[in-house]
Amino acid sequence: MKISLCIIVIQVLLISCNQVATKEVLLADDKIILTEKSHDLLFYNVENLFDTSDDPNTYDEDFLPHSKKQWTNERLQDKIDKLGEVILAVNRKGPLLIGLVEIENSFVVDQLLASKRLKNIDYNYAHFESPDERGIDVALMYKAEYFTVKSKEPLTVNLNDNDKTRDILYVIGTISGESNLFHIFVNHWPSRGGGAEKSEPKRILAATVLRGKIDEIRGMNAEAKIIVMGDFNDYPNNQSIRETLNANNTISNGELFNLASQLDEDDKGSYNYRGDWGMLDQMMVSAAVLDEKVGMYSVKKEGLRIFDEDFVLFYDKKYKESKPSRTYGGDNYYGGYSDHLPVYIKLYRATK
Repeated sequence: MKISLCIIVIQVLLISCNQVATKEVLLADDKIILTEKSHDLLFYNVENLFDTSDDPNTYDEDFLPHSKKQWTNERLQDKIDKLGEVILAVNRKGPLLIGLVEIENSFVVDQLLASKRLKNIDYNYAHFESPDERGIDVALMYKAEYFTVKSKEPLTVNLNDNDKTRDILYVIGTISGESNLFHIFVNHWPSRGGGAEKSEPKRILAATVLRGKIDEIRGMNAEAKIIVMGDFNDYPNNQSIRETLNANNTISNGELFNLASQLDEDDKGSYNYRGDWGMLDQMMVSAAVLDEKVGMYSVKKEGLRIFDEDFVLFYDKKYKESKPSRTYGGDNYYGGYSDHLPVYIKLYRATK
């Protein structure tokens, strides 16, 4: 038995050495377990991924076949194919986790999972219907082979004047090879409609809800592994992020480390507004996710990347620069990917 097991282990190791070094072999109770050494985590605002049916309970009339936008099933399927192209360009085997915002419902996520590019990847997802008046939600896709969901819940953000916005999706799970729980939050905070200053209190309310849940988690476990991702409709130096959420480029007193801060200081961005780039799309982590320990997953402080390959950009002659290739500009159909660029990090499993 021992000789046979050794032969199997050697064979697996030889195969692994001849491939991309993404897996390692662990022995547990005489069983061989393959676990990833690294995983990509992606966040993507996919710009109005609506179905083509009218929902009488939401304001989705713009995205129907006979609307001014002429949102047809052909256009929907083309967009889904483009999103799958981006996802596999980040990681050809598919990122471990994918936070999605601006999706209308579970139907469009099902369509994405069943698309020709992703259908052979073992993806599942967490999603709840949000009270947003336009009917747009958030979701978390995950590779069920490596990520196990322990619980999920929506965190409601109650705005003033009976205004509605998206829930914050909170998912607890484990990654194969590590017993620690990961607390994942997917956010899409209220927009800047009406102006940044006028709408700021709405985002501060969203930050307050998120911060309250994080404090609750840390009250039970100060070393909790927390990953926050989202389109915050604010920048790293805005009050909602810097003060209310307490996410900065340092770690102390329960702060989150904002992986987007340095990119923002370097004038990089995931979104371009009238020629100005900004980091609306961000990822933040607790100190425990930055702590490199053998056998544990962690991310480097400079680990956030913006996916800005040429094929997701177009050249804007007016501003004389490349910008995200969007699906629509007003009612004009451009057939692009999204008006936001995705951002992603890589979790590394530290070894001796």
